[in-house]
Amino acid sequence: MSAVIDPDMAFFKKLDGFHPCEINELKAGTHYFAVYGDNFFKSISYTIEILFSAPFPEERENLRTVEAQILSKRVELSMFETEYRGVLAQFTEMTSRYAQEEQSGLQMLISAYEQVVAVGKKANRQATTAREMHDQLLAELVRVKELHEQDLAQEKANWKQQLNLAQTELATARSELE
Repeated sequence: MSAVIDPDMAFFKKLDGFHPCEINELKAGTHYFAVYGDNFFKSISYTIEILFSAPFPEERENLRTVEAQILSKRVELSMFETEYRGVLAQFTEMTSRYAQEEQSGLQMLISAYEQVVAVGKKANRQATTAREMHDQLLAELVRVKELHEQDLAQEKANWKQQLNLAQTELATARSELE
């Protein structure tokens, strides 16, 4: 079940169940063998054959050498597991930090974008307000110019009337003097 949860654990614990095999020689004499089984409902018969063979000292030494190598590998795997777990934790921390930094950078970009949009909207409102004020001032200037032109026309008419009146009085005065 733990191998399903953590495949790394299965890899590192693969050699934990290994124990070197004790090789014992059976010397000549009577030996008793017991066979254990858990089938209580059915009787089972076993046949055990024992063969005599010559001792294999070279193979036994080879087997002990391989067993020693396996035990050494188990120690190496245990040390490697410690190193691996440390690097894995650091990797996990760095990937988490990367995600946080990426999110933080994205938030900064969004904030900057929103500020630029807000400044653009404010500038647009100000430009619209300035445009409206310009248009109002221009309309006021046109109205003042029209009033001024009306005043000038009225003033001109008044001056003409006074000039005509003065010319008439001058003509009357000349005729009286003559």
